[in-house]
Formats: sequence, C-alpha cells, structure tokens
Amino acid sequence: IIGPMLRGERPTFSGQHYSAVEAINEPAPVRPIPIMIGGSGEKKTLRMVAQYADESNLIGANEDIPRKLDALAGHCERLGRDRSEITVTKLMMVAVAPTQEELDADFAAVAEVKGWNDAVMDAVRKNLVFGDADAVGEQLAEAVALGLDGLTVDLPVNGHRNASLEISSKAGKPRVQVGQQGAHVLAFDLVLELAACAIGQALGKKYPRHGKPPCRVGSPLGG
Repeated sequence: IIGPMLRGERPTFSGQHYSAVEAINEPAPVRPIPIMIGGSGEKKTLRMVAQYADESNLIGANEDIPRKLDALAGHCERLGRDRSEITVTKLMMVAVAPTQEELDADFAAVAEVKGWNDAVMDAVRKNLVFGDADAVGEQLAEAVALGLDGLTVDLPVNGHRNASLEISSKAGKPRVQVGQQGAHVLAFDLVLELAACAIGQALGKKYPRHGKPPCRVGSPLGG
C-alpha cells in the first residue's frame, strides 16, 4: 500500500491485516521517499528488503556484515531484483567526546538521570562505539569497509548537548544538522568527519576521504 502511494499511485488492496481502496497520498512528496527496512534476519527480514525496500539498515555485530550481505544478494537473485538498487547501512550506537574525561562525565550524567548502577553502565558500554573522534572514526570506517554503503548513527549518551550543528564537507555536499528536537539527516561524503563533527563534540577536525556513503544521525534517547 505505502510503496505505490509514495510513487503517486492510488492502490487498492485487500489483505489479512490491511485493506485500502484507491488510497491517496496528498500532498505528494516533492522528491522520492525511500523505503527502509531495519533488521538482520536472514530468512524473512532481508527477503522483505529484497522484495520491497530501497534501503536496508542492519543491526548486530560487524563480523556478521559479510554474511548478511550475501543473504540479501541471494534473496535478490531469487526474486529477480538488482542488488545494486538497495542501499545497505548499519545502525551504530555511538558516544564521542574530545577527551575521555568529558566522555566519562557524560556517562556519569546518564547513569544519574536513569538511576543505573555500574553493572548496567558496563553493559551499556559494551553496546556502544565510544571514545574520542579519532577512535570512533576508525571504528566506523572499519564497519563501512566490510561492504556497507553507509551508517546510521544513534547518539544515546550525549547527542543532545549541542543545540544545533551544521557541517558541510569540503566538496559542498548536503549538511548534517543536529538540534534539540532531534536530527535532520542528509548525506555527506566524509565518514570520519561524521565521527568527529556530526555528533557535535569535536568540531574543526578534518579527516581523509573514505568514499561517499550516506550518513545519518539519530536523535538522543528520551529521559
């Protein structure tokens, strides 16, 4: 139902859970809106990506990325879908600050607000990519190098600290903005600049090019 509506069609559909008669999407989008399916299930989720989606947002361990990409490619082949039509990203939970001391203070502030003890915070850290801009940037680049087209970044610890942030790449690509109301996501061409700058903690650094993957910045978790 949604896919045809986004393409300006008026679909009629009758299914077990949803039905629609000449569904209308007005006002029409000013540009194509991609459909993203998140998850890494190799039997169902990635099959749905191959069948319906424009983008796939993986989750899980980095070492699983090649196998997930192979599974997606297999589904595309069976369904007659061109794999190159699908942009594949991965969700990365990130916390970055100019110094370890500032990062520790950010973790401590979250623990105090949430009422989390040291054991809980240790578990939180195990699910995060964290450190200064250089350390985080290297880890993000390593993930992309496994075959991803880009990254989706969530900033649960300290992404709220800057009221607004605008970053442009050297080539004048679209900007990434992070505000108090969340994040507005656009692509730009420096993965390591994302690590250093888009998270809003280490402005002013420049890093080598690592291709042109789409980069997204997620809004921080609520209280």
